[in-house]
Amino acid sequence: MNVLGIAYQPLPAILHAISPETQIATGGWLQGAADIICRHKDICLTYCFQGKKQCQGTVDGIAYYSICEAEVVRSRDILKYREKDYIRFKQIIDSCNPDVIQIFGTETWFQRQFVFMLDKMNLLDRTVVWIQGLAGFCAQNFSNGITQKMARRKTLWELLRGTNISGIKKRLEINGISEKKAVKKIKNVFVRTDWDQACCKAFNPSLNFYFCNETLRPGFYEDDIWGLNKIELHSIFMSQYGTPIKGYHQMLRAMPIILQEFPDAILYCTGKDLLKGDNSCMEKLREPSYLRMLREEICSHSLENNVRFLGVLQEKDMRNQYLKSHVFVSASVIENSPNSIAEAMILGVPIVASDVGGVSSMLTHKEDGYLYPFDEYALLAEYICRIFRDDSVACEFSEKGREKALNRHDQEKNYGDLLDAYRTIIGCCQEE
Repeated sequence: MNVLGIAYQPLPAILHAISPETQIATGGWLQGAADIICRHKDICLTYCFQGKKQCQGTVDGIAYYSICEAEVVRSRDILKYREKDYIRFKQIIDSCNPDVIQIFGTETWFQRQFVFMLDKMNLLDRTVVWIQGLAGFCAQNFSNGITQKMARRKTLWELLRGTNISGIKKRLEINGISEKKAVKKIKNVFVRTDWDQACCKAFNPSLNFYFCNETLRPGFYEDDIWGLNKIELHSIFMSQYGTPIKGYHQMLRAMPIILQEFPDAILYCTGKDLLKGDNSCMEKLREPSYLRMLREEICSHSLENNVRFLGVLQEKDMRNQYLKSHVFVSASVIENSPNSIAEAMILGVPIVASDVGGVSSMLTHKEDGYLYPFDEYALLAEYICRIFRDDSVACEFSEKGREKALNRHDQEKNYGDLLDAYRTIIGCCQEE
C-alpha cells in the first residue's frame, strides 16, 4: 500500500540528506516509525514536510517532498490555504497516489491546512491524523505556575513580535479555534492515551479511533540499561526548559527543598547555558523573557552551583544522560504521551512526573514511578528525595517501568497495529 506521511519537520535522515551540516535533536520517534516501516515490504512510504524552499528526492527508500513554510496564524478564522500550496500538494498526491494519508499532529496551521485541502479533494475518508498535542488545550495550561505579571512581561523583541508568554498563549488559543474545526472535519485519528481520546471526542464524537503506541528512536532499544552502579548520585535530569509547558520553573522551586537534605543534588537539562554571560548582543536582544525569569529564579535561590546545562544532545548522548541520572523528572504543565518519559522508562530510569494530560496512561503512581499534581512543587521535591533515600524504591520503579515500556513500545507490535489500522481505513474506503 502507498502511504503519504505529512509532518511539520523532516525526518532526521531526510534533513541530513538535504542539509548535512544541520543538527537536529527532535523527530527521532518519527524516524523510528519510518525505519520499522522500511524494514517490511507492506508499505511504500512517501513523506511531506515544511521546508524553506521546495525540494524532493529519495533517501533510504523513502520519497520526500517539501512544501513552503506556512504563514503565521493571526486570524481566529484562518481556514484558507494558499493556492500555490494546494497546487503543489495536488502534484504530490498525483505522484504517490496514496491509499492512506497520515497527518502527524494538528498543532500548527502547516499541519491543519492539509485537512482542508484533502476535504476539497474528497480524500478525508482515507486520511488519519496522529494526535500529538492539541493547541487549544495547551493554551489553557500554558502559563500555569507563572504570575500574571510575569506572563505580561516582555522584552523589546517580544513587544515587536508578540512572543512573550501571554502572546504565545494567545497564538495557541487562535490555533486551537481552527484546530477544533479541523478535528470536526476528519474521520480517523490515532490515539495513545485517555487524554487525547477524550479531547478529540469532545470535538467530534463520530471519530473512528485507532490505538497505536509510538516506536522510539533506535538507540533506546539497545541492551544498555540503568543501574545504581552507573549513576551520578543525586542527579536529576530534565529534557527541556525552553517553554513554560515543560515546567522548569516549577522544578527550580523544588530545588531549594531538595538541597536541604541533599546539598550535592544537581539538576541537569538540555539547552544552552542560561548562566553563561558571553552571548552576542543579538542573542541577548532575542532572549525570551521566560528564560530571563528562569535565570532570575536560579540566582534568587542561589542555585548556580546546582544546575547544569548540556546544550543540544543527539540520540546517543541523550541516552547516556538518562543512564547516568539518579532520577528523571517531567514537570510539564500539559502533555499527551511525552517521548521523554517513554525513553526514560524503556531505559529503566526512575521517574517523577506531573500528573497532567495523558501521563497517567503511561505511568502508575507508586508502581513504576511517582505522579504529583503539577503545582505541588513541595511534593515534587519529596518524591525526588524518596528515590534518593531508598535504593529499593528506585530499583523497583526501574524494573517495572522498563517492563511496561518494552511492551508499550514494542516495534513489531506497534507496526502490526499501524498496518491493521491502515487496512481497516482502506477497507472502509472500498466499501463506500
